[in-house]
Amino acid sequence: MSRPASETTTEYAARRILLETPTPYRDLQSRLDEEVTPLDESDVAELDTGRTTWADFLRGLTWTAPSGFVRLWRHEAGALLRHSGSGIETTSYLLADLAVTARALRQDGGALLYLPMRLELQSRPDGSALLMDQPSSALGSFGRNKLTQAGAELDRRLGDLIESLELARPDSLRR
Repeated sequence: MSRPASETTTEYAARRILLETPTPYRDLQSRLDEEVTPLDESDVAELDTGRTTWADFLRGLTWTAPSGFVRLWRHEAGALLRHSGSGIETTSYLLADLAVTARALRQDGGALLYLPMRLELQSRPDGSALLMDQPSSALGSFGRNKLTQAGAELDRRLGDLIESLELARPDSLRR
């Protein structure tokens, strides 16, 4: 027996960005790990226990996460996949700008399909590559002005992060 459900299908065009650089993989990985620090679970515990407010929590992030992003998850898939014969080193990241994510959630819970953002770092024979989807391409698909604005803000912050890694800002993330 199936339960009743309504279905809505939305087609949209995503924009994937690939940045290739002669920067060695481990160097870029170290730089990325410095720029996007992990979310401090003790700060989350302060929220959970009511010892801090959401506003104070976000204010604290401006000191620990100057890029606006915190790292929620990091996985070195290459360590496992090397057993498949792949020689590619790869690290996946989930990055969140929690202030923007909270605003997006208030507009449409479906936005959390795309927030936090995924970033992929891969080794290349002559350096490394960063791959990511442009946030505005996904968030704009909801057709809500505030989500479109959130996507544009994340585009800008992502471009700023890339520049902080000493890489050129991609054209699609220009201000």
